[in-house]
Amino acid sequence: MSNIKKKLIFINSFIYDKVMFEKFNFDNYINNSLIDIEFWRLNFDQVIDKKNFEEKNRLEHEEKELIKQKNIEKFKKIENLSQLIKNLKDIKKGSFIFDITLMSKNPLYIFLYKFYGAKLIFHGLAQFPVVSFDFKDINKILEKNIFEIILNIKKFLKYLFKKIINKLLRLKIDIFFYNGVYEKKKSQKISKKSISLHTNDYDKFLIENAKSEIRYIDENYILFLDMGYPKPHDNYFSLEKPVTTEENYRKGILRLFTSLDKIYNSKKIIVALHPKSKKENFYGYPSFKNITPKLIRSSDLVLSHDSLSLQLAALWNKPTLMLFNNDMQNRTSKFKEIKWFIDELKLASINLDSYKDKELQDITESLSKKKNYSATNSFVKKYINDGESENKLIPEIITDTIMKSKI
Repeated sequence: MSNIKKKLIFINSFIYDKVMFEKFNFDNYINNSLIDIEFWRLNFDQVIDKKNFEEKNRLEHEEKELIKQKNIEKFKKIENLSQLIKNLKDIKKGSFIFDITLMSKNPLYIFLYKFYGAKLIFHGLAQFPVVSFDFKDINKILEKNIFEIILNIKKFLKYLFKKIINKLLRLKIDIFFYNGVYEKKKSQKISKKSISLHTNDYDKFLIENAKSEIRYIDENYILFLDMGYPKPHDNYFSLEKPVTTEENYRKGILRLFTSLDKIYNSKKIIVALHPKSKKENFYGYPSFKNITPKLIRSSDLVLSHDSLSLQLAALWNKPTLMLFNNDMQNRTSKFKEIKWFIDELKLASINLDSYKDKELQDITESLSKKKNYSATNSFVKKYINDGESENKLIPEIITDTIMKSKI
């Protein structure tokens, strides 16, 4: 391995908040003495900027405190394109850039990074659920959102522009770290070199599995994975809003919890709050934040809509029940996402608005009797880890690859 210290620059169009630091395990990179780390935020290229002014200020303050707390000396807030070009000119040839929001960017950014001599790396970030839409679906969505048609045309033209630019410039990522067989095929088309890795949640699985299993909650329990409904936190791109109403959602989910209390009278129901949640608890039920892997590992049953934490339920082969209501079922994009998990993992599901007690009783009995190892193993290999990556944490594998790279 070369003794020359290499530079890795993280570029991002979002604010570097606590959730992002935890998700990407930035501390592991910062504490590695073999590489020189920089953080750039493109303040002019807001991929998603739907937060209110007060929330934006709060997140920027959080970012500022994190930079100070973690003693990050090289943090740049880049205000315009010319400032980005100036900074790219100043980096040494052969520096590595990991643009976290690369896949949603104009391909001309890739051209700029590579034009100024940077080596571009990317790690696939659990690119699922994988859903497709036919003309029937699109018409259905547009009928509900007639005023959004112009916006949809604009998005389509942007997508078309990106495809044309990519074809003309034949831009390729230097190293693509892929997750699972499905992403491997994609990575080979858009990169010079593709390397097996795994999703961020697989890292959490490795970290939790390395510990002796000390239960956080003594009693046996059913775990619900909160996503922030009725307005889910991970729902930026969809035009079909709202997903459901507070009244409908509260009524349906509490009815289910009451039914499950009767069936499993010896088990309590607890909630893993979404990392971005500002709730103290979920409708009065015991609720916990930032310990989802630990909670899933010791749970007896997992309840979910379409949370990415379903990866962990699959990795630990947990009985899982998928939930939706009439509003979600009538919402094309959301129901396709929920249905994708149901189909891929062969999961039981229930409509919160219309299930019968006998139906729920039968489903819970079935869940307690069998585990579908075949479906979960197939899902893991296809989307999480194809079995070729080392059982090391993501930052360690990416850093080792950079240090050994002769690209």
